[in-house]
Amino acid sequence: MNSLRILAYIVVRHGDVYGPLLDAIERELAEARQRVSHRDRAKQILAAMTREANLA
Repeated sequence: MNSLRILAYIVVRHGDVYGPLLDAIERELAEARQRVSHRDRAKQILAAMTREANLA
């Protein structure tokens, strides 16, 4: 998160020319937060399969 603060400071201090970089970093950070690890995704799949097996 410190990188985002530094970049925000750069935009405020040096101008809007750095705004698109701030937008890109914020977007990438949001995407990274939404990613699910392979292990967590595998756990989700197994849990869903177990629920389906119990319903059958």
